[in-house]
Amino acid sequence: MMTLTPPDGAAAAAALGQDLAARLSALRRQVETAISDLGEQIVAYLNENSGSKEWMSAVTSESDTDFNFNLLIQNSKANRDETFGQVLLFLNNGTVTHWVYPREGNTLHWVEDGEDHFSKGHQVSGIAPRNFLEHATEMAQQLAAQNVAPLLTA
Repeated sequence: MMTLTPPDGAAAAAALGQDLAARLSALRRQVETAISDLGEQIVAYLNENSGSKEWMSAVTSESDTDFNFNLLIQNSKANRDETFGQVLLFLNNGTVTHWVYPREGNTLHWVEDGEDHFSKGHQVSGIAPRNFLEHATEMAQQLAAQNVAPLLTA
């Protein structure tokens, strides 16, 4: 017959501490992965739904060690950074029919279907609201509730 002796209290506490540390480390990796996946899904959504690859050239996400999540939207038209916030809101919220005019020089210039077009100013019909920022926010909240919250409440 074998006699079992209870482990010494200090050794048991150390083993429990190591087990807890390993479980917390694994949980942290799961949460970091879930947040990273959330960021990738939102980036993909914005890239598909913002309506302007020209203005939103680089949408990326990042999270830090405290699980803060940041969405970074960069403007490909570096020489027009001062209008990027406005354009982002116009793309998101839509616009009404309005007049466009040259900001620099006397003529607007654009290329459409491989042909150059010029104008001293003209009226455009505006664009419908896309609401991609609101949808991305809702999507982030839903994904966090589905994928991150269960890890923290387990």
